[in-house]
Amino acid sequence: MSSLHLSRQRRRAAVTRPLGAWLLFTVNLVFWHLPALYDLTLRNSTVHALEHVTFLVFGVLFWLQVIPSPPFGDLPFAIAIALLIHRWLAVQEARASVM
Repeated sequence: MSSLHLSRQRRRAAVTRPLGAWLLFTVNLVFWHLPALYDLTLRNSTVHALEHVTFLVFGVLFWLQVIPSPPFGDLPFAIAIALLIHRWLAVQEARASVM
């Protein structure tokens, strides 16, 4: 098996696990709420559409982990709640950064 194939498998595994999905969702949210990028999304409709596409993609990856949805989402209840709390905190931080 080639190293490129293994690398792809590792990346796929990373984004379909709870911590990886949460991290991608959180980094994406913070990234788009940096003042310069936030302002760019207000001025450019293509960039704004891209922002929403990434919100959708990473949001679905995140929620597949939290909501029981085989083959994803087989988390213990306490861990799912912890992910939701951390997600809420990230949203509050992003919201505060643009106000």
